[in-house]
Amino acid sequence: MTYDLRKGTDIAVVRVREGRLEALDARGVARIAASRTVLIDAKGTRRDARVAFEPSVDGGVVRVTVDDVGLEFPVVIDPSWSAVAPMANYRKGAASVVLPGGAVLVTGGGSIQSEVYDPTGNTWSTVAGTAFKDGAVTLTSAGQVLAASCQLVTAGSSNAYLLKLKKLDPTTSTGWIDLPMGPTCSNVLGTVSLSSGKVLVVGQLTYLIDPETGAATWAGDLPTLTTGYGWHGAPRLVSTGRVVMAGSSRVYAWTPGTDGWAIVPGPAVDYVNAPESVVLPSGDVLFAGDFWGLHTMLYATASNTSSRGPDMVRQHSGHSVSLLPTGRLLVAGTLGLPVAEELNVAGGSSRWVSSMLNLHDYHTAALLSSGKVLIMGGDPGGKLVEVYQTALGSSCSIDSDCSDPLFFCDAGTCASQRAYGEPCTRFGECLSNACVDGVCCNSTCTKNCEACDVPGNVGLCTTVPAGAPHGTRPTCAGSGQCGAICDGSDPVACHFPTTSKTCGANSCVGGVERRWSFCDGAGACNDAPRSCAPYACGPTSCRIDCGTGADCASGFRCSAGSCTP
Repeated sequence: MTYDLRKGTDIAVVRVREGRLEALDARGVARIAASRTVLIDAKGTRRDARVAFEPSVDGGVVRVTVDDVGLEFPVVIDPSWSAVAPMANYRKGAASVVLPGGAVLVTGGGSIQSEVYDPTGNTWSTVAGTAFKDGAVTLTSAGQVLAASCQLVTAGSSNAYLLKLKKLDPTTSTGWIDLPMGPTCSNVLGTVSLSSGKVLVVGQLTYLIDPETGAATWAGDLPTLTTGYGWHGAPRLVSTGRVVMAGSSRVYAWTPGTDGWAIVPGPAVDYVNAPESVVLPSGDVLFAGDFWGLHTMLYATASNTSSRGPDMVRQHSGHSVSLLPTGRLLVAGTLGLPVAEELNVAGGSSRWVSSMLNLHDYHTAALLSSGKVLIMGGDPGGKLVEVYQTALGSSCSIDSDCSDPLFFCDAGTCASQRAYGEPCTRFGECLSNACVDGVCCNSTCTKNCEACDVPGNVGLCTTVPAGAPHGTRPTCAGSGQCGAICDGSDPVACHFPTTSKTCGANSCVGGVERRWSFCDGAGACNDAPRSCAPYACGPTSCRIDCGTGADCASGFRCSAGSCTP
């Protein structure tokens, strides 16, 4: 397999180190560290691929080769993601819902035909009747599916956009059933099944729908947004009965009985203009995504307030956000890239995971009962479907037991590899594959006077500003005030202090006098110790006279103020 690679302006060097492709900036910091390429064959045999890079002026060619002798095909690359049966219809911007029993219904995205995925048999089946090319679906409290779409309807010489509704009983083969035509509409942004049994159809005009009869009651208008990208992402029901959604850096809430939407108290968060959303295990809601920024917003259900959430690793647009069984969030896709990350909201951090097998711009996603996330459709593949299974928390004996190469085996359990500056005990624990001085480092940092635990630069290999070499690196020559040290000028070697370095002190101990002096530049102090005999030491120098025998050295006596044998 070969890939053409083009460097951006922020990347100075591309290299392969220990089987990983790395992109470094001008400081030598690895801005991107690709995961090890791992293959698994039909019998579960794991094998590492070989990665080589052939540089050119503006990038280069990445070559990935595999020894397939002894492997049984089919072979899967990066097994956190695996392909499943494709859909029959091309879909971009589709809607999906998990049915009772665990099957997944997908509809819209440019097709009026709906399909159901059976994860047990890995098969798709077509639903009888036709739904809508766009709109939203939700599972009602009665276990039926309600589909809603804003459709242009022509009556004589006049045209109007009207809310059209269909329902589906997934336990029968009847297929989609039309409900009576609804009121005027401008769009359908999402549908939410309420505890009352009714369904809130959210649009610029919001309606409460009786899913049995299709009867519609006006429930307020969304405010008109004048900045950003407008309304994005599905509305979410929270435990207080409110429905929340986000647009143009703010969160809005619909409260039952008020017939309207209101801005939720809290700051506007820049670059959260096109978010997808998910209800967290805490009952709060996270909104994440924007083409330009990494920010997220958190809605606190109990206080009905919003705040800025943890940042993502990169921008995401045309993406999905799914709650994993571990409590982390899978943020999958961005326009033109199949990237993915796991966001740890509670821990306030995010980690890369292996990229998707294909591009899925504007896909739809569903969490299966197995804990896997099903990614369906999107541009350009349209019909392609794949599943993600997090390695986090799975049992292991060695690192290679973890299905994702961005995870390592931590005391019998797969854990996310750690970022720069996080504690570690071995290379395999780190995304950079470099554990140095007890922390994950941006390089192996092997020179004698550089370290990765220098305060202020923990996680970045830095020349030691002053002092002894860190960790297990060889000690410098000499000792004391004139011994060699790392002085911040050279990452490779220790240096003796210059002759301007002071050493020693005025002292007298054990009959030997020492004087304050300067280092000689070769590891020694220029002071010249001298014996005090026949006199003993005074407080800081040799005595020059005596009053008693105690003022004389051993073997001498005090006579007329002088020490004599």
